[in-house]
Amino acid sequence: MHPLLLHIPTSLETERLHLRAYREGDGREYFAMIRKNREHLAHVMPDFVLGLKDEEEAEILIRHWMADWAARNRFCLGMWEKEEGGFAGEIYIQAMDWEVPVIELGYYAEVDHQGRGLVSEAVGAALDFIFGHLGAHKVCVTCDNANVKSHRVAERCGFVEEGLLRDQKRRPDGTFISSKFYGMLRGDYEALGKT
Repeated sequence: MHPLLLHIPTSLETERLHLRAYREGDGREYFAMIRKNREHLAHVMPDFVLGLKDEEEAEILIRHWMADWAARNRFCLGMWEKEEGGFAGEIYIQAMDWEVPVIELGYYAEVDHQGRGLVSEAVGAALDFIFGHLGAHKVCVTCDNANVKSHRVAERCGFVEEGLLRDQKRRPDGTFISSKFYGMLRGDYEALGKT
């Protein structure tokens, strides 16, 4: 099915989280989160996000992501904790190849929401969304080789390590970052008891 014809939800629920597509007005909260988490996210977020200068730039980015969602190019979901209501992190979903389809998945936790299993919980919901609503054959996760927390999330959620690309990116300080790749096929997902 053509991606523009897909009927997909704009929000997901887990036991502790409400995940939803960004909407108008989220730029203010998103900018506050970036300002607070710049150092924490320095190795996982692209420069165009980390370099946001003010709430207006953040709101423009949110509007771009809203347009990407409508065009089925990218699906960015903010994570809000149900009990406390605070912003807890983000799930990033993008089609690498709609013909297969192969989907890329990214994730992070806001610095105060690390170590509580929230990202693993959100990734579980994202996998249901990706395989169920987007019809994926494969989901890929790429992590900084030094980001052990991210590796653990992928492995806990049932991804299989597929390889390592050495010195794939350069940090701002000039050192290199290797990238670790994980994959999950539809059969792997179904073997987890999912349908």
